[in-house]
Amino acid sequence: EDLLQGFRQGIFPRGLDLTLAARDGDSRMVAVSISLVPREPEAILLTLRDVTDERRIERQLQETTAFMEKIIGNSIDAIIASDMSGRIVLFNQTASRLWGLPVEEALGGMHVNDLYTEGDARAIMKKLRSDDYGGAGRMTPQRIWLMSRTGDNIPVSLSAYLIYEGDQEAYTIGVFSDLRAKIRAEEKIAFIEEKLALSEKQVEL
Repeated sequence: EDLLQGFRQGIFPRGLDLTLAARDGDSRMVAVSISLVPREPEAILLTLRDVTDERRIERQLQETTAFMEKIIGNSIDAIIASDMSGRIVLFNQTASRLWGLPVEEALGGMHVNDLYTEGDARAIMKKLRSDDYGGAGRMTPQRIWLMSRTGDNIPVSLSAYLIYEGDQEAYTIGVFSDLRAKIRAEEKIAFIEEKLALSEKQVEL
């Protein structure tokens, strides 16, 4: 009825999807093209194309994309990605906190080299293309230092990957685990162990 009312007012929607009920109780999604019929002013031509499977796949892709965005956004690790020109295309909230850098600024044309200390980005790419660090296209966790916007030196464990489109390198992805809490815990344990060892020596004396 809404379509008919629109036709009477000269409104012919484009990109219209309609759900049709089949006799077996099932339903199908169709894309509708609408046009006038030459020399038939009272006639409207509707062309229907079954897009049920197409729309289902699109919906599944959208759901998968949303799910992956939630995983990346809520990750306790900093995750960044850049294209092969070095332009940052992914920068999650944990990365924002780690570097002290707003997401919008990182995605606003910033170069990935700006996130590393001098020479590290080049060394990482060399390792990614080598077979010695987990196989070509990936780098097993390596400890490096980052410089935050406030000037803090931050120890991190970095895993990196190359994403290919066909045979061509398309993107690099880095996953950074902040090691500061771990190092503080290790130093505290070492301090306690040293104190215990000293106490044992004093008891023996």
